[in-house]
Amino acid sequence: MPTTLNAPTRSIESIFSKSKKDNKKEFITVYRGVATNHDKYKEALVGYAVPGDVDGVWNPKKHNLGKTENSIFTSWTKDKKVANYIATKNGENGVILEKTFHISELIPSPDFFKQGEVLVPGIIKADNILKASSKSDDSTK
Repeated sequence: MPTTLNAPTRSIESIFSKSKKDNKKEFITVYRGVATNHDKYKEALVGYAVPGDVDGVWNPKKHNLGKTENSIFTSWTKDKKVANYIATKNGENGVILEKTFHISELIPSPDFFKQGEVLVPGIIKADNILKASSKSDDSTK
């Protein structure tokens, strides 16, 4: 489970248009693409999303801008196609981690790159490990 810390004031519900007040809609499945050249690729192969520094900095803006080595967060997206792109952008087929979270566990990202990014603090065990593919008809559907 992610560590509970002081969350930003913007509600996570404002990010996800499909979120509703009923209990079933308070959960959302998100994806994390991990390329083969990522320094935490070996961990991703066994289903773990590991941040740059578990005891690191709580700064969503810096994380979103690429300063992840000291970040407590891992990046996730609600768009499976974005995760597939991230996992294959070095030309090889990485992996996509899939996890369903309660929306209260997600931290809003500034999402400057418009990738549907949300952030999750701490080490996370994925529900599923999917193989990414540079073929558009594979794991992106």
